[in-house]
Amino acid sequence: VRTQLEDHKARCKFRTAPTDNVAPKLSTTGSNEAAVPKAPESGLVPCAICSRTFAADRVAKHQKICRGAARRSQQRSVFDARSRRLDEEALQKLQAVSRNEEPAKRSEWRERREATRQM
Repeated sequence: VRTQLEDHKARCKFRTAPTDNVAPKLSTTGSNEAAVPKAPESGLVPCAICSRTFAADRVAKHQKICRGAARRSQQRSVFDARSRRLDEEALQKLQAVSRNEEPAKRSEWRERREATRQM
């Protein structure tokens, strides 16, 4: 007894080769060229600063930019927001308090609360 699939295969005008354990073959001609991975070009030169690779005619331009970017990143200092938002007098007070030169005023709310509760 034949199955429908076997009947179809026997009558089909588009006969194909058996596909059991056959790997698909890629052609390097025609429309398949985009599917074939290309080997990396040997004309690439690494940047001396960041080690990225560039075409030989572009590496000089990149190194000029890369050198400037590396220099700028080394020269940056830590941004101090307090010095930007406070005037000189307030900044000196804040620094004195942070160094504990001027003792902080003690709050007396507990004593006032107890005195009020005893009334």
